[in-house]
Amino acid sequence: MQLVDFLRLWLVNLLVLLLAWLLGGQIVVLGNVIWPPIMAALITSLLLSVIIALVKPVFEAVKIKVRNENYWILVYLAANIVGLWVLARLAAYTGFGIVRFWVAIVLGIIITILQWAFDKYLLKKAPTKKA
Repeated sequence: MQLVDFLRLWLVNLLVLLLAWLLGGQIVVLGNVIWPPIMAALITSLLLSVIIALVKPVFEAVKIKVRNENYWILVYLAANIVGLWVLARLAAYTGFGIVRFWVAIVLGIIITILQWAFDKYLLKKAPTKKA
C-alpha cells in the first residue's frame, strides 16, 4: 500500500468518525480523561487505517486467496466493523466509544462505502499512453 492510499484511508476514517461524533449525539463518543475529542478521532482513525492496511498482507501471508475482486469489499467491511468494535472496547486508550455493536456495523458500512467510492471514482488513475 502506498503512502497516498494510506493517507486517503486515514482521511476517510477521520471524517466519518468526526461526523458521527458531531451528528450522533451520545451514540458515538470521542475523548476521555487522557485524549481530547480531536486527538481521539486522529488516533482511532489512524489505528483503523493500520488495521485496513494490514488486511491484504495478512491474507497473502496465510495464503488465503480471494478469487473475485468484489469479495474484497466484504472482507474490508468485516475488517472495518471488527476494527471499530475493538477500538471502541479499548476506549481507555483510544478515546473512542460506541453505545452498541450496531453502531460499529453502521459506521463500518459507511466507511467501507466511502473507501470503495474513493478507490473507484474519485481517485481514478489517468490512462498511460502506449508508445
